[in-house]
Amino acid sequence: MSLDQLYRHLWSALAPGEVPELTGLAPARGPEWIFELVDGLELAAGSRILDLASGPGEHAVALADRYRARVVAVDPVVSQLADARRRAGERAISIAAGRMEAIPLAAGSVDLVWLRDALLHSGAPEATLLDCRRVLRAGGHLLLHSAFATGRLAPAELELLEADMHVDRAGLDAARVEAAISAAGFDPVRVEELGSELAEHYELADGLGSRALLRLARLERHPEILRERLGERRFRAMRGLYHWVVFELLGKLSYRTSLLRKPE
Repeated sequence: MSLDQLYRHLWSALAPGEVPELTGLAPARGPEWIFELVDGLELAAGSRILDLASGPGEHAVALADRYRARVVAVDPVVSQLADARRRAGERAISIAAGRMEAIPLAAGSVDLVWLRDALLHSGAPEATLLDCRRVLRAGGHLLLHSAFATGRLAPAELELLEADMHVDRAGLDAARVEAAISAAGFDPVRVEELGSELAEHYELADGLGSRALLRLARLERHPEILRERLGERRFRAMRGLYHWVVFELLGKLSYRTSLLRKPE
């Protein structure tokens, strides 16, 4: 492309309003779609669901309400479990401390394992997936929703995420996780490549990506001032999160949702 050709198109790409060629595409799916994938299982009321690496419990509550299920929320972070306990209220949700690689439940004791946005913290996805299989009953399902690094993610960017976001490259390695799924003996029911769809959805809903990018720019422009104001730990957590959101939109991280079944 010549310089003349470049400038015929350059500034119009950033003009206010829509770029017609970019409209009319399939809309980005939002987080509700992940629940709809589980809807098709037609779980019976009272089914037992494990929300693994449950965080502050918002998914555990949604699972209990949506499926009239008994939910076990397991997470290694004590403060997260306290938040989950407060959210649970009078629902049939039990809270337990535990790691993904060593789930504190009996074999064959749950109908569904919900593992969302957590495998990225696992340095041993093989052990995590094997233990998910162990706690599932025969014919039970694992809903695995996770981000993976793509070839666009530079080594230095991966190192930043490891340092700031406590992610592990093993959990971000799509080939390694696929091999671990196969080795654990799961049968794929449905696999959906979401790519950047969730990030696009949140950007359209409330400007999440733009907000993250602007705040990241400020962090990078005034790092010493903001380190002092925020403290090192908060500064790095914010920097890591903002990079994560931007990397999603740029295709450096790509989400995949897999519904997997433990054979009878």
